[in-house]
Amino acid sequence: MFSWLQRLVAGPEYEPLRASAYPQPMFVPAPPPVANLELRAESRDACFPFEVQLDVHYALRNGGSVADPLLIAQAGIGRRAREVAARHRLTEAEQLRGELQVALARRIEIETTGVVAWASCLAVGADQRFVEAIRRYEALHRQELTRVWYREAEEAEIKYLGQMLDDPRRATAWWFQKNPDEVQRLPDIAQTFTTLRSALEEADTTSIDGDSWNKLFEEFHAVADTPARYLLGYQISQILGAHGLKDLADRARLLNGDAPTA
Repeated sequence: MFSWLQRLVAGPEYEPLRASAYPQPMFVPAPPPVANLELRAESRDACFPFEVQLDVHYALRNGGSVADPLLIAQAGIGRRAREVAARHRLTEAEQLRGELQVALARRIEIETTGVVAWASCLAVGADQRFVEAIRRYEALHRQELTRVWYREAEEAEIKYLGQMLDDPRRATAWWFQKNPDEVQRLPDIAQTFTTLRSALEEADTTSIDGDSWNKLFEEFHAVADTPARYLLGYQISQILGAHGLKDLADRARLLNGDAPTA
C-alpha cells in the first residue's frame, strides 16, 4: 500500500531499483589448455609415429624441492605415453587419444624424485599419407588371407575326392549319398569308378617310367634363371673333378661357359 502511494506522489520520476541495476559478477571462462609437451611416439607399425600433444602437470610430494620439476614430469609422462602408443596401429589415432587421456590422468610419482606427474592429451595426429598406405596394406593382407583360405579349402576338397577315387567302394557310396533315388545306377557307377582308378594308376606308372635325369635337367634349364643354371653347372663340374672324371668335368665347364682345367 505504501509503495503504491509513494509511486503516485513521486510521479514518473520514481523508479525503484531493480535487480538488474546492481552490478552482476562477470563470468570469465578458463583459458584453454596449452600443450607443454609435444612428442613423436612410435606406433605398433614400425617407423610410423604418432604426433602427440600433452598438457603436463606436476606436484611435489611432501613439499619437497627439486631442480626443474616440470622437466622431470615431462620425461616421466613421455615414457608412459610412448608405452601406450606402441600398442596401437597408426590408423587408431582417435582411440589412442582416449587411451592416453585415461592412462595419463593417474597421478604417479616419477621414480624417487618426489615429483608426482599427470597429464591430459590435447591431440593425437598421424601423417595421412602413411595412414592411407597402412589401410591399403591391411586391405591387401585381408584379400591375400581370403585367397589362402579359399585355396586351402579347395586343396582339402581335392584331397578328399582323390581319396574317393582311390577306393571305388567309397566313391560309389559317396555318389549314392548324393543320389539316393538312383539306386538302379549303382552297378554302372561302381564300374565307372573302378575303371577310372585303373586308368589313373596306369597314368601314374607311365609318368614315373618316362622320367629321367635328362628330362629333369631339361626342365630345370627351361625354368631356372641364369645364376641358378650356372651354379648347378659349376657344382656338377666340381663333383665330377673330385671323383677323378676330368674329361666329364671339362665338358661340364665348357657347357657352363668356363675354360677347362689345364
